[in-house]
Amino acid sequence: MDTLNCLEYTVYGNIQTFNGIGGFIETPIELFKIKGYLDLLSGNELTTNNTFMEESSHILLTDYRQDIKSKEHWIVDEKGNHYNIILVDDPLNLHHHLEVYLKFVGNKV
Repeated sequence: MDTLNCLEYTVYGNIQTFNGIGGFIETPIELFKIKGYLDLLSGNELTTNNTFMEESSHILLTDYRQDIKSKEHWIVDEKGNHYNIILVDDPLNLHHHLEVYLKFVGNKV
């Protein structure tokens, strides 16, 4: 997949640091940047191939990589829009590209 001229998106995650009294403090941190095609799916729940995509509103098509995790990471675009990652799909396990299903949650960062 040619993503050379695509827009760039930032992937964030939380790191945990010990707070000194038996708990942890979660701090958001920028993990890496990816390029890809972001497209609107719909505003409703979506069922595709008998798979439930929990209220996915957008899809990001990007080059294959192994370090994007659903439920643990989120994506921010160049306008500051925040998207939770619902599902990361490697179609047919070919390691050619990823389909990252997202849920738009607003401007949080």
